[in-house]
Amino acid sequence: MIKGQVLDDKNRLALEGVSIQVTNSKIGTTTNTLGEFSLLSNDAFPQSLEISYIGFEKKSVTLQSNEFLTIYLKEEAKEISEVLVRSSYNVQKKSEFAGAVSNIDVRSLENRPASSFDQLLGGHATGVDIIQPSSVLNNTPIMRIRGINTITSGLFPLVIVDGVSVFVGSIGGLIGNNPLSDINPNDIQNIDILKDASAAALYGSRAANGVMVITTKKGQKGRVKVNYSNWLSRSTPYNLPELLNAEEYTMIKNEAMVNSGRAPGYQLMKNADGSTVNTSWYDVAFRPGISHNHTLSVSGANNATKYFFSAGFTDQNSYIRYNNFKRYSSGINIENQVNKAIVVGANVNLSNSQNTGPNTGAIASNSLSSSSYNSNYITNEPLGRMTYVLPPNVPVYREDGSYSIQNGVSVGYGANALSIGTINAYNLAMVQKLDVNTSENLSIIGNVFAELNLLKNLKLRTNYGINRLQVENKSFLNPIHGGGASANGSASNTNGKYIRSELVNTLKYDLNFNDAHHINLLLGNEIIKNKIDIWGAQRSNITDPYYENYQGGFINIVPTEM
Repeated sequence: MIKGQVLDDKNRLALEGVSIQVTNSKIGTTTNTLGEFSLLSNDAFPQSLEISYIGFEKKSVTLQSNEFLTIYLKEEAKEISEVLVRSSYNVQKKSEFAGAVSNIDVRSLENRPASSFDQLLGGHATGVDIIQPSSVLNNTPIMRIRGINTITSGLFPLVIVDGVSVFVGSIGGLIGNNPLSDINPNDIQNIDILKDASAAALYGSRAANGVMVITTKKGQKGRVKVNYSNWLSRSTPYNLPELLNAEEYTMIKNEAMVNSGRAPGYQLMKNADGSTVNTSWYDVAFRPGISHNHTLSVSGANNATKYFFSAGFTDQNSYIRYNNFKRYSSGINIENQVNKAIVVGANVNLSNSQNTGPNTGAIASNSLSSSSYNSNYITNEPLGRMTYVLPPNVPVYREDGSYSIQNGVSVGYGANALSIGTINAYNLAMVQKLDVNTSENLSIIGNVFAELNLLKNLKLRTNYGINRLQVENKSFLNPIHGGGASANGSASNTNGKYIRSELVNTLKYDLNFNDAHHINLLLGNEIIKNKIDIWGAQRSNITDPYYENYQGGFINIVPTEM
């Protein structure tokens, strides 16, 4: 295990989001809010680490042993005027762009294990705050570029993929979408984040939270290139507090009871084999998460045509038990120079993803860190919190192999049955396995365009884009134990279909003269059409605790006469 901390060389301040990579390896990590990091490498010493962070000089460190490292990074004094700033309508040099913009160097993020690009962005864009609300996979992140939109209370910026604005965040108040998880990170060429009023000038009120412009890869001139890449990663919970064992717990609890004038009430319990019960609720809730990704691409170009084809597969398992994410993706990008005056092209990004997770905390698909659910049901406490408060002297299973529960909201049995005050203590193993939430997304992002050079320096471009998203969420709470017990179980299904089509026409005049002056005029119009269809259903009173479909396994109540 390699551990260390990264600090600013000038002010000795901790740097969050610094990229730490083992040289010539796909093993890597990033620093936390304290600038600390840890990574597991089985290679023998000496080992070399590559450290990089936006705005600071890259650094290489050679380790002779696994002693704690303190690494100082120097600020990088370098101005890059050749960087291009992209929007749906225009491409400019950064030196000519009047607004505030962050350009993310995608090359520095290559070969880092992540199923979604938002997991890699922390610390790589100045002035952009990215917060992962929980450890559940494929959760829509909180991304603040210009604060919070006071009109819609939205937190997500406008996302443009190859000129097409895509559905983001909560849609219709029922279904959420993380557009960055619909794209294979290996297919992304550039990311530009527009942060001030210049974005609003282009996109209007849609840019109230800023704009993220994503451009996917294109073919480059030369021989046909066939590229295959993959990564394998292992994730575990980090920096968990050390808890009491069963003997220490019962001793302290009984001492507290005696001090308050009561008789001791906490006991040690025995397993079927005669050993003392000493449950680690960390081990019940968490596991090592093994994930892998594979991407195959074919690209090339000749004097007239550029092409890029890719296919990818991601299988990510969280360190939270029963939480996994799978994605199948493909991309096509073709551009053809018909003649000196006309260029046509098309690109399509297709992805299908399935996400399965435990149904605990607030919203089944969103949170393990909030305890508000539905007032009609007993609230499941957050999974992470329950690993701290559940006592180690309570077993997961009874001697006969059944779950160690006494009623819908108590874990354990006999004298050690536990319902902690207002906290509904539940058996994590049972709730994680039986209470599930599944989500399946089918996303298509594509466009076709034609570009015509009318006169020297005068160009007309027409772009038609479409974003089609279909999302189905299924949620189940078992009737025996946990959040669904008071309603005898519940199941719900929400299905949404979203279609956005856009037609953009722009006329651009671009002139340089006297090697010192530049004129860029842009005239355009945009037509956007949205169609949203959502339906949902929920039922309670389940007869079969293992039948998760909301259409069956229920007691139908016959209405009485009015």
